[in-house]
Amino acid sequence: MGANYVYGDRVLTEKGFQSIQLEVNKGKWKGHSRVYNRRLGMSLHGFYVTPGKVYADVEFPFNDTEDWESLFQRFLLRGSTLLLIGFRVESKRGFIRAFTSFKERLLNLPIDVMVFPRIQLRHLTSDAIRYFKRQRLPFIAVEAGSLEEFRNQPIEWLREAQGSNPIPLVPLFPPSFDDHEYKKWKNYCEDKHVSTLPDPINPYPLTLNNLKATGIAPYKGTFSPLSDADYNLYTEVEQSFVEDHNQISYHKAIPCVTVLRGKLLRVTTSVLHKEPEGKYKTISIPSHFSYR
Repeated sequence: MGANYVYGDRVLTEKGFQSIQLEVNKGKWKGHSRVYNRRLGMSLHGFYVTPGKVYADVEFPFNDTEDWESLFQRFLLRGSTLLLIGFRVESKRGFIRAFTSFKERLLNLPIDVMVFPRIQLRHLTSDAIRYFKRQRLPFIAVEAGSLEEFRNQPIEWLREAQGSNPIPLVPLFPPSFDDHEYKKWKNYCEDKHVSTLPDPINPYPLTLNNLKATGIAPYKGTFSPLSDADYNLYTEVEQSFVEDHNQISYHKAIPCVTVLRGKLLRVTTSVLHKEPEGKYKTISIPSHFSYR
């Protein structure tokens, strides 16, 4: 899909579905307008158009499978153009060498990837926080059994380790940890002046608030200028899922077409682009565009 412009009447923006034209330049969105250039453009009328989805592999971890092709097929089927892959930190020492080795495995993949550290609370150190911040990773996922585990430990050093432009800390608690409990976590972080994410990390696509807070947006998951020209097309069969502004419903919506940086990746269940197009990505600045 190498058109200079794509235009449609159901393009999902931060203001909802709009009728706009998007200009593509070297695999990135250059801008958008309400004036159509039909000579150089491609019509997407009749489809619902959304940005490429961004997932974290918390439900199906990359580390836990040897069949990574099937794993990526699963996320690609959902319309993911960026997958956040968890890197498990097993101890307080040796994680730098392990991280370097881990990144070398992330080559020749079908979609873009980022890495986020998964660290058990007892292994979390100021050195680890500072190191992963320098690597420009989107957040640190901390594994703990409950919020009480955080409350039972001194927390001031976390704030100091995060510093300015902090890398957010987000908990990975048991599945019983619901939205109400996450509000308690956010209140706790606000009280302690520790940077976290506005929404939990779960098996569903990252929310726009989380994309902004991590610094993933505006470069992935949006139609903003300079963002990768990734998008999904949905038929009217998926209308109720796409129009329902709900994270779970959006997860259920299966696109009929997925495009990565202006290149057609898949149509229905068939992957068309056989050459690996995925890149290893990092963020620019956390909260590049504030979610507040």
